[in-house]
Amino acid sequence: MKKFDIMTPVGIILGVVVLLLAVFSNSGPSGFIFFIQIASILIVIGGLISAIIITFSLAELKMIPKVLGEAFRTEKHDL
Repeated sequence: MKKFDIMTPVGIILGVVVLLLAVFSNSGPSGFIFFIQIASILIVIGGLISAIIITFSLAELKMIPKVLGEAFRTEKHDL
């Protein structure tokens, strides 16, 4: 039986919090507006998606939802 793995969402949340703290500590809450740039976001996300499409086959890409679901669950072993 698979059990929900709490550490994956904790790691994601911690990463986002640390990023926000870094931005806010440098220039305060108003600095967050200057940190976000649409062109930069499009370049990074577009490049990421393009690299994934180039690297993996269509059959492997169709498995992404299942793999993401597995990332948040862990199998309980009875030793």
